[in-house]
Amino acid sequence: MTRLSIEAKRHCQEQLDNIEQDGNEAETEIRTWFERDRAHVCLCLKDTDYTVCEGWDTAVSEAIEDGFLNPKDWHQSALTYAIERDLLKEALKRQLSDSIVAIYGDD
Repeated sequence: MTRLSIEAKRHCQEQLDNIEQDGNEAETEIRTWFERDRAHVCLCLKDTDYTVCEGWDTAVSEAIEDGFLNPKDWHQSALTYAIERDLLKEALKRQLSDSIVAIYGDD
């Protein structure tokens, strides 16, 4: 392993260790889909396909009934849910780890 890749990996690990979970809506987006008796709510990392958390059909209904999702503010309620359960932090780590592997390999 070259000195550059060691330093780059060290920098990436620092990024992983310092991931903030401050609930910034700017780094996430909500995707919703409803049709008759079907429902899908997905909180994703913005501009990527990384899913932070999602629910389909009954899970969406139950999350609304249990107060975890608010149909008047899907984004903030899903983000709050994800932060409380460390799901946002895990998605950010997964995204960064995948980027490291894509750039530097899996060694």
